[in-house]
Amino acid sequence: MRGPEAAEPPPLSDRMVPPPGRGAAAADKRRLQTAVLAIVVLTVAAFLPVVGADFLAFDDPQYVTNNPAVRKGLHARGLLWALSSFDAANWHPLTWVSHMLDVSLFGLRAGPHHITNLALHTSSAVLLMLLLYRMTGAWWPSSRISGSTPSWSSHRARMRRRSCGRW
Repeated sequence: MRGPEAAEPPPLSDRMVPPPGRGAAAADKRRLQTAVLAIVVLTVAAFLPVVGADFLAFDDPQYVTNNPAVRKGLHARGLLWALSSFDAANWHPLTWVSHMLDVSLFGLRAGPHHITNLALHTSSAVLLMLLLYRMTGAWWPSSRISGSTPSWSSHRARMRRRSCGRW
């Protein structure tokens, strides 16, 4: 018979919850990885039709198809132009350099240009979620605000409508 000082073992349900520390951190990491994977899958699935789309008349002529600096591809003079140009009423050298690189790699085929946009868009959605997680330490609110990220990243207005004329 036990004395009054003997402690009762915790109930089985209490023993099944991982103790704080390594188990909780591993579970949080798995949730974070699952949220990131969901963002990638949802974003790519929403915008997969862009692969077969053509350039649109919305702003593609100004940015790519009728832009002499971009049509020449990536080169030294083009870089200087990108850094100093206010074409399209904006100063956005990375946009110009990205378009020039696409032209250098893929020519004026629209599909690969759209794939580049999709990759950049998906990456920014994931980075938003990871940034929010890093700032808050909470994976669920971070993925909800960003998912809002699945909905933010897959909302058709987020990727320039030029990507797919069927919308």
